[in-house]
Amino acid sequence: MSLVSANQTRQGTIVWGKVDSGPTETILKWQPVVDYLAANLGGSGIDTGVVKIAPDMETMSPWVASGEVDIIQDSFYTAMILASNSGALPLVIRHKNKPARHGVFFARADSGLTSLEDLKGQTIALAEPHSTSGFMLPIAHLMQHGFNPTEQPFQEEAAVAAGDIGCIFSGDDDVVAQWVLNQSVFAGAVDNGTFEDFDEGNPSTLTVLDETEGMPRNSMILARRDLDAALQENIRQVLLGMDKNPE
Repeated sequence: MSLVSANQTRQGTIVWGKVDSGPTETILKWQPVVDYLAANLGGSGIDTGVVKIAPDMETMSPWVASGEVDIIQDSFYTAMILASNSGALPLVIRHKNKPARHGVFFARADSGLTSLEDLKGQTIALAEPHSTSGFMLPIAHLMQHGFNPTEQPFQEEAAVAAGDIGCIFSGDDDVVAQWVLNQSVFAGAVDNGTFEDFDEGNPSTLTVLDETEGMPRNSMILARRDLDAALQENIRQVLLGMDKNPE
């Protein structure tokens, strides 16, 4: 499918972008939403919606900047990065009506670790560098409490400075837990819901070292900067009215 000039979208098609490592599940979840959006943009010349998945932010940002993707939905933290890197503009906030999510630092119960202070000179695992509760909140928490988190390569012999806390990325929350359980790292940080699942599946095996402040689980929907202003407003009104439509 070829691109068109600025202030236009592809002929009759709106492209909804998501950053996700599991494209099949994400497309199945979001395609009905995008179909609904396309079907209700009467008068805008849109009759088809497409979900386009990027594996990471480095891939998605150029898509948005070049016009390959029209609309993006993600967490506040990821949305801020997208806006900064691509010039995307906020349209609406998606209210999930769920409890706030926070980050949890944890280790093996038999590790002897009891607090973040014990992690100085050691390595912890995080899922990915664009996660709100699995990266931004833990890193901010460490810095606010006077710790110096530093990114490390995943090597058994990689040394961490005595006063630092080394951070490596596993790419997935489940891998964070596995690395902690098999002692590849001293500790990990994930969101509280994910930790509760880990803890339930491994009773008495893990211990909490600290927890971050919470953040609302709302997300943001943005539009590429050069998307036609009238179309942006139509999209905004359709999204804002979805909860009033039984369909």
